[in-house]
Amino acid sequence: MEKDLRYVELFEIYQGLLTDRQRELFRSHYYYDLSLSEIAEPDGNTRQNVYMAIKKVKTKLDEYENLLKIHSK
Repeated sequence: MEKDLRYVELFEIYQGLLTDRQRELFRSHYYYDLSLSEIAEPDGNTRQNVYMAIKKVKTKLDEYENLLKIHSK
């Protein structure tokens, strides 16, 4: 739970550096609490694709924080 909150905080800081699709996926999962299947279904995507895309967003958020260190300040 604490780790999820950290990603929400990082998202608030760095969302402007993400693509529209990455922001949409992250918000759907973390803000609207939709399951991976619920996010995938309307687009004809798979649950695994959505999982990998969200994982990539989290990796990018970590990378941005490691470089810019805005959250840690």
